[in-house]
Amino acid sequence: MKKELKSVAYHEAGHAVMNMIANCEFECVSIYPMAGGALYGTEVCGIYLLIMLYLSGKIAEDALCQGESNPNFDNTEPDTDFHYLMKMIMAFCHTMKEGVLFYKWCHARAAFLLCIHWPAVEGIAAELLKKYTITYEEALKIFNEAPKKHQKPKLTAEWKKPVIAP
Repeated sequence: MKKELKSVAYHEAGHAVMNMIANCEFECVSIYPMAGGALYGTEVCGIYLLIMLYLSGKIAEDALCQGESNPNFDNTEPDTDFHYLMKMIMAFCHTMKEGVLFYKWCHARAAFLLCIHWPAVEGIAAELLKKYTITYEEALKIFNEAPKKHQKPKLTAEWKKPVIAP
């Protein structure tokens, strides 16, 4: 249970940090097991930011578990971030090839931004593990006080995707 909660905390922290990068406020972020974790009260403008917001949770979770971001989602259940993400991409793109390229670009950009702000992801996840729910103001304080890495992420051969090393 502890490992699962840590994974949820990093997932939700990734969403929270991407919201703050995009200057989008939210009400609170939570890892209550009954809810499966959630970011409440957010408004994101623009398809690019919205897709990166959906990707950011999985990227942060993968970075915690594997040390790198996996662009292939394992869960394609109808109520997952991936399901909504693919519906958005295909509504925006004209062809599947265009959709895949757009997805890869958004994934790489989101992973790069989370890499720069990785200390904030860790700080918010740690606070979520202590309190289960934190407000936007609490998350923003952690985000603003966390150092930025200011380093270019290493690239792997597969898809030339950034690797986030915590």
